[in-house]
Amino acid sequence: LVQAIVTAIVTLDRNIANAQVRVTQRILGCLLGGAIGLVAAEFATSSFFGWSVILFGGIFLFSWLHLSTGHLSYVGTQAGVAFILAVVTGNNPPDTIAPVVGRIAGMTGGVLVVGGVCFVLRACLEKSAAQKAG
Repeated sequence: LVQAIVTAIVTLDRNIANAQVRVTQRILGCLLGGAIGLVAAEFATSSFFGWSVILFGGIFLFSWLHLSTGHLSYVGTQAGVAFILAVVTGNNPPDTIAPVVGRIAGMTGGVLVVGGVCFVLRACLEKSAAQKAG
């Protein structure tokens, strides 16, 4: 629940169109980073070195995407955050994927709430503008 609240607050924007774009990019990032993080957490070895290699590889991949010049850079940012939240659950590799699933569900849930609110607000604003014009 805490992850959903934080995600919802971070995604907010005064401009509804910008918020909708950010929500779309953030949900793509959550799903991408979360899925790769979930697989990485499942296959993370019990050795600290193996876990560190997996963590470094994921951070490298999503940093590369974040630093790209396209419109997917924010997807890379969010995917990196989701990946780190999935793989790093303590000082050692995760024993179970339960916290990983909970974190990913919280992030995705928060984004979906903000997306739904933006969708309703945009529809109301467009209807109001149409009534004023007509």
